[in-house]
Amino acid sequence: SGTSLTFVLDTTGSMKEDILQVQDIVRELASPGEDEDGFHTFLLAPFKDPEVGPIESFLDKGEFLSTLEQITVSGGGDCDEMVMNGINEGLQETEAYSPVFVFTDAGSKDIEDKDTVLSLSQDLFSPIFFFITPSPECHGYSDFSPYNDLADETSGQVLSIDKSEIYRLQNFVKSTGEI
Repeated sequence: SGTSLTFVLDTTGSMKEDILQVQDIVRELASPGEDEDGFHTFLLAPFKDPEVGPIESFLDKGEFLSTLEQITVSGGGDCDEMVMNGINEGLQETEAYSPVFVFTDAGSKDIEDKDTVLSLSQDLFSPIFFFITPSPECHGYSDFSPYNDLADETSGQVLSIDKSEIYRLQNFVKSTGEI
């Protein structure tokens, strides 16, 4: 056993720029000489509304990157998405003590599932990290406070960042595998 690197990824149309930068993060993790980053498996849990998944698991970073590069964005437009279901799906495959990274620009349409996500995350001792790039179209509409609650209760964090700054998170993501 080892540590999973779990990416829960909003794949709606507004996330295109974000996903390109997430690919850059994984590309950096997959570069030669980076084999000792501490991650054993790589999980991808895409979500939008109403679809969640399918979750995909990889032992090879290159295959993980290849799949990530093939993601197509579509849909969205109504601000909130199925974030909790996406996290829940990712946690189902995540190894204990592994970080979960959620990339979204939307609030959660399925907030009623927050307690289930919290319970599973705490059972796994898996911190949840939210990387939020608030969509200008949803300003004042999306409620991100449930993400703060989950991050606080799982020893994770919420980072609200500009869409052009996601690539700067690569060292942060890498460092969580060294715990």
